[in-house]
Amino acid sequence: MEDVLILNQHLGHLLEDFDCFNGGRAIRCVVKPKPKLSTTPANEFKFLMYNIFERFYFVSVDGQRERTCRIPSWILETIPDVDAIAFQEVFLGGCDENNLSLKKVLSYYGFKYAKSIVDSILAINGGIFITSKWPIVREESYIFKAVIFFTAEIFVAKGVSYARIEKTVNGVTMLYNLMSTHLQSGGGDDNTIREAQCQEMASFTQTLNIPANESVLYAGDLNYRLDELSLQTCVNLLNSN
Repeated sequence: MEDVLILNQHLGHLLEDFDCFNGGRAIRCVVKPKPKLSTTPANEFKFLMYNIFERFYFVSVDGQRERTCRIPSWILETIPDVDAIAFQEVFLGGCDENNLSLKKVLSYYGFKYAKSIVDSILAINGGIFITSKWPIVREESYIFKAVIFFTAEIFVAKGVSYARIEKTVNGVTMLYNLMSTHLQSGGGDDNTIREAQCQEMASFTQTLNIPANESVLYAGDLNYRLDELSLQTCVNLLNSN
């Protein structure tokens, strides 16, 4: 495989190849050499949302673990000055959640700060988390109450992941408040549910008591088409904070 190095965090050094066996499956995991990152001034903040579609094997088998360990290098080669990434559908945690997890790969590339995945003892983890090149000085999460029953959504802890990020460049520090979310997918009256979830997200944001002079940034898989009026309703709810 051309110009590819494999990071085996369990052994703590780089290898030329790495197979992990997870859930009885042989998985080819690759981590390319570190791309050259760039840094923008403290008053600029670039973030990205990415639904990586890393679903459980009982839902689909489509190379989800192999894909996950390749995504970080692609992001950073394409957007070398990105400050934070808001992920959705990280259900499995990477090629091998113990030895070569997605968070370990991201840390290797310089994104050493990561929020916990939104989770609940009553449901499957929500697959939502935030990673950052800069320190995360506060983190919170919220699980939506609005959901369409009798759909797969009832079994997943969908909600909001919040990270307060402190970016310091050349002695200048700025604080940014980033949310990662994943709204209702499919079902009957799904737009009504998504609007209710947007209202919950807006209410959750208010409970954080974020200073009025600080930016609040929302990122996520909203499951809306751009031409849907309900999307504007959601945006208006979030802008009301």
